[in-house]
Amino acid sequence: RLQIQGHDVQVSVTQTAPHDFVLRMGEVQHSITAVRVTRHEARFVLDRVMQGVSFEREGHHLWLLHQGQPYEVLDRTRMASARQGETGGDGKVRATMNGRVVAIAVAVASAIGEILFPIAQALVGLGGWVQWRVIGVALVVALFNLLLAPLLIPVVRWTLKETLVG
Repeated sequence: RLQIQGHDVQVSVTQTAPHDFVLRMGEVQHSITAVRVTRHEARFVLDRVMQGVSFEREGHHLWLLHQGQPYEVLDRTRMASARQGETGGDGKVRATMNGRVVAIAVAVASAIGEILFPIAQALVGLGGWVQWRVIGVALVVALFNLLLAPLLIPVVRWTLKETLVG
């Protein structure tokens, strides 16, 4: 869902090759090939015609200058839908578990995985894998994951940020 110059538009983009895309806006379809994309400019082939655009992006807003005409595009894909006259949420996704709970869940799941792996190998005929030392390995893995999971939560949050440029 995009809002272009204040008008809501349904748009779908399908990647058909590493640099080739199909853009659909309602009944209209365009083929686009990206030629060069920098931080603020793009060169592309639109329906077999070379084009260029300058752009600036900030959060959900994209400002374009194409053929001397300015455009404002608002990406509403991940925004909360608002009904006229009502206020909705802020459009942000919030985790239901804090970092400590996630760390405990990661530690328990990794320990179970370490124990189940040798059991699965024994079930398919690879004998000698189920030994008491597996429990020690599972406890060490669980301890390390319990300590490392909270440290990696900022990295996970960083990868989930919505802005692609900046």
